[in-house]
Order: sequence, then structure tokens, then C-alpha cells
Amino acid sequence: MKFALGYPTGVPLGGIGTGMIELRSDGRIGTVGCNNNWSAPFTETPGCFFAVGMKNFEGKEEIRLLRDGDEGAWKGMDRIRFRAEYPFAKVVYACCNPVFETELTAFCPNIPHENEDSSIPGARFEFVFRNSERKPLSLRLYLSWEHLSGCGALPDRTWRCDRTGNRIVPVSEEKWEGLVFLPGEGEKELPNAVGEYALFAEKQEKAKLSLHWWNVLEGQEGFLKAIGEGFPAPTPEGREGNCHPAGVLDFEISLDPGERLVLPVALSWYMPNHFAGGAAGMDEEMRAKLAPMHQEEEMEYGAGSERVNYGHFYENRFAGARENMAVIRRFV
Repeated sequence: MKFALGYPTGVPLGGIGTGMIELRSDGRIGTVGCNNNWSAPFTETPGCFFAVGMKNFEGKEEIRLLRDGDEGAWKGMDRIRFRAEYPFAKVVYACCNPVFETELTAFCPNIPHENEDSSIPGARFEFVFRNSERKPLSLRLYLSWEHLSGCGALPDRTWRCDRTGNRIVPVSEEKWEGLVFLPGEGEKELPNAVGEYALFAEKQEKAKLSLHWWNVLEGQEGFLKAIGEGFPAPTPEGREGNCHPAGVLDFEISLDPGERLVLPVALSWYMPNHFAGGAAGMDEEMRAKLAPMHQEEEMEYGAGSERVNYGHFYENRFAGARENMAVIRRFV
């Protein structure tokens, strides 16, 4: 993981006041700022990516990243077409060997005069596959998300991370299936960065779904090993500097000539803590600016050694990342 200030070019995805993730103009996941870390976001998360597995013209299986540019032993796409129409981001990915093209539309609701549906902590991704060949098309789609609970920045923007105890649990519902990312102990100095994620996909007859777990520290070799195995039981727990867990949705897709497949996927997060004041880094000048916006007793509480947990608006509606998912799916 790399930590940097600033926002690379792309479209932010996430409800108002919930944080965001970014789909960049090169087709990849970019800035991640959903851990209450908007002032110091992550710009490189190696466990967060989209990829496809296919046979090339020589009959060799290879993984191609859904992005512009290569990464290690994996190649990117030969061509990317990106269109930003906030709150939508639309990408066309294409490669020549083998001949392949897919479209991705990423979206998070932003509806005028509709506060609740405009403040959902999550986003949806809709992949569209078409087989324009005269023979059947078989491929695999990999969607990987790194468990980042416990990773964030202190008030002075010093980066800290503790994934200890982070777990990933497979969950299957009637029409949807996926992974829930549960927090562990986390960094005690960073309660704002401790929370849940959920990554789910709609069940499809033409897209058989398998779930995997892998250690980001093992790199691409660790990923390849994981997708050849089933989901581990019991689920391993994270340990900072030793085991950085990530979860994968692995789709086996088969399309007949001329066939089209639409595959909806939803990602959500839930970071219940939003401490501010006192030790959270609110100095006298900042407290003076914010005083008219808050009750006097709240400001006095925040000025002491203890901090005020202001929380998030979405906590009035949701109790976890899986509950967010049910609302996001209404827009899929």
C-alpha cells in the first residue's frame, strides 16, 4: 500500500459525507478515502483491482488487468476508453490477443432533494460482456478488494495501519452472493478507520461464482495460488506486517456467439466512528470556528482529553455494510 496526499484524475464514488473510492481515467481503482481518511487518502492499494483470465491465440492462459498499463507479470488492456459523467464513470476495456471487450459503468446515487439515497456508503459496478465472435467465449472475471479496516492517518497526517484480527466471511443469499469484511482489533489510535466492507454480486446462470481469500503480501503468486483453491475454513485472520487479507469474487463466464451478459456488483463500507476534538487534533482555532455549529457542552467535551464521536448520518439508517448493500442493490 502507498500513502500520498492528493487525488489522481477520476470519478469519486460514494454518498455525500460517507467517504469515497475512485475509478480513475486509466480504468483502475485509484484513491480510497472511505476510512474517514479524506485528508490523507490511499492512492495505491495493490489488493484492490479488476482483472480477466483468458486464453490467448497461442492457447496460453493469462490474466489481463482491467486497466491501462502492466503490473508485474500481468498485462493491462490494449485500449481504454473512459467517460466521466458524475456520478457515473463509464469505461470500455479492450484487448487484441485474445479479442475481448467489456464495458463497466460505476455509479453511486446523487439525487437532488433526496438526502438518504444520496448518502449511501457504497457504489455499484455493472459489467457488460458481449461475445461478438462466431464461437463460444469463456473467460474469468476477478474482482479483488483488500481488507483495509484499521488503516488510516493520525491528525498530523502520519499514516498508521493495523489489520490485526481482520476477517473475511462468505455469505450467500437468495439472489446475491459475496463477502463481508469484518474488523479486528484495529489501531487503537485510529478508531475512525475501523469498520466493515461488503462485496456482493447478483447470481447469474452464465456466471458461476467462486469466492477466494488471499494475502496481499504474497503478491501475484499468492493471488494465483488462492484462486486455484476454495475459500479457507476457518478464515485466517489478518496480522499487520504478516498477513494482509483480501477477498476475491471469481466468475466463470460462458457466452454463446452473439450473447450478452450484464453482471451487477455492489461494494459498500461502514465506518461507524467519527471522532473529533481533543486528542483527535482539533486545536483552539478550529474549535473557535466550529463552536457556532455545535452545542457548547459538546465543544467543551471535545476540547478535553476525551473526544466527541459525531458518527455519520448513514448510521441512522444502517447497522453495517451488509445492510447498506440492500439499498445499493435497488439501483442495480
